[in-house]
Amino acid sequence: MHEELVCLAAQQNPHVGDALALEEFARQPHVELADISGLLPSRIESCLAQHGLSRRVISKNLNYIAAARVVALTDAIITLPRQMAERFVAMLPVRMVAPPEELPALTMTLIQHSLYANAPENVWLYDELTAFAQSASR
Repeated sequence: MHEELVCLAAQQNPHVGDALALEEFARQPHVELADISGLLPSRIESCLAQHGLSRRVISKNLNYIAAARVVALTDAIITLPRQMAERFVAMLPVRMVAPPEELPALTMTLIQHSLYANAPENVWLYDELTAFAQSASR
């Protein structure tokens, strides 16, 4: 399943308009979700590196709500899936901003440990999530 990415900024952030060009995006302070594996650079980092750019991450968070609250209280931005951003716009003083066109879409992947893959409850959950993802991407 592919999910469109958007940026969130505080409603009163004076440094961000309705859309961000790649260079402008790179100049902003960023909030990021922590990658607990820490094994690979993020797709955003890879995209920026391809264009000779990098970004400054001021806060790494383990969950979306903590990250969105940091954005609401600072001049930082976060890049996240549109459906998640829409929820935060309704809850916090933040607004959606169009990200640079160069950023890749987010590919949602469902993985499971082979040891538990055939457990009935996991089979049911896998089938439900797969069906939901297919219906949401139509």
